[in-house]
Amino acid sequence: MRRGTQDVTGRWGGLFVAPGLVRPPLLAGLLLALGGVSWLFSLPEEAPALLLAAAGVGLACLHPLNTVTMVIVSLPFVLDVGVRNWFWLVEIPLLVALAAGGYRVWRGAGVVAATPLTPPILLALGVTVASFPLDSAGLLHELWVREPGELFPILLKGHTGSLLFYPRLVYNVATGAGLFWLIRRFWPREAAERFATELFVAGLAVSAFAAVAGLLLYADLLPRGGVYLTLSLVGIQHLSVTAFAFNKAFVGQQLSFALCWLIPLTWERRRNAGTVAVALLVALVFAIAILLTRQRVALLAVGGIPLLFLFLILQAGGGGFSAGSGMRRLVFLASPS
Repeated sequence: MRRGTQDVTGRWGGLFVAPGLVRPPLLAGLLLALGGVSWLFSLPEEAPALLLAAAGVGLACLHPLNTVTMVIVSLPFVLDVGVRNWFWLVEIPLLVALAAGGYRVWRGAGVVAATPLTPPILLALGVTVASFPLDSAGLLHELWVREPGELFPILLKGHTGSLLFYPRLVYNVATGAGLFWLIRRFWPREAAERFATELFVAGLAVSAFAAVAGLLLYADLLPRGGVYLTLSLVGIQHLSVTAFAFNKAFVGQQLSFALCWLIPLTWERRRNAGTVAVALLVALVFAIAILLTRQRVALLAVGGIPLLFLFLILQAGGGGFSAGSGMRRLVFLASPS
């Protein structure tokens, strides 16, 4: 471990994984605390969004990968649509992180990690950019007929009813590729597996909290009312679980994504009965919440999850294969999403 890392972690009592890179459980705790305060005092959505954006900007300046942590741990609370007035605020830390990463590279910081995922990421970006001219004629017409003052708000919010959504789509994919670049360039070499494990354990903890809260709201065991980011706390949409999301479809997608973190984390500790038991409990909570969203993704909860964990249990006593640097590969896969 480099001396700089030892100095920082020693001075601050282990608050950092690497110089400037905050440990993910701390950011997850701060996020949940912000949510609790906003819920108790019924703060308007713009207030906590502004606080989250301000904190994200400061963290991005400390280390670009802090933004990746914020993206992972805040997912259950930002499952919204861009047309909401506050939603664009949470994108500011991402842009600051990309700028901070570019500045660090200019100063000679960071080391490029080898990964086979670079070509598919570039392919996705290239296909998105190449598809853009297909709607260029209609887009030019819309640019002609709209007032100049209308263009930026539509582009900012990514309204799907406008052809300006397509340049916004290019921007979304490009920033996802930018996250991939940040991970590839600045992933902590001395604590790679530790940081990845803490990152996804923190993300799973927040997702499990959101799933449990969603089930309690669905069962009328938690009071509804108040707002925090997407947290209208209606709890139910068309007799389905919505938890803290704008609609039920977002909940099913996010919890299915969280399951993709749970499986490799459990696999790497498959010989630990306690870990497998906790993972099964978390998977059960996710499965029930996904089922109650009444989406097609519920088929995954019914069929896929039990089979995957049965496989884990059967392999617990055998050799199986080594996951090795599976945590880092998982982060590379997750970043563009």
